[in-house]
Amino acid sequence: MITYYSTKPTIAEDGVMNMRGIAPVKAQEEQGIIRIGHNKGGAFANRCAGNDTLIGLDFWNQLKVYHLRHDAE
Repeated sequence: MITYYSTKPTIAEDGVMNMRGIAPVKAQEEQGIIRIGHNKGGAFANRCAGNDTLIGLDFWNQLKVYHLRHDAE
């Protein structure tokens, strides 16, 4: 199943990530993996696959594919 997201995630210097449609959250990127904090006691983990695709690596998003919707930017 492919899921679409509406804006590319951007992580500010203070570690806050902003994406349209969600409240700002703490995030970090290390060794090509974007970790996004959540309230389940851990972090969502996604790896970039090209410019417009993220692949979920964590328990909740395992191998889920996210594509950027260019019509929503």
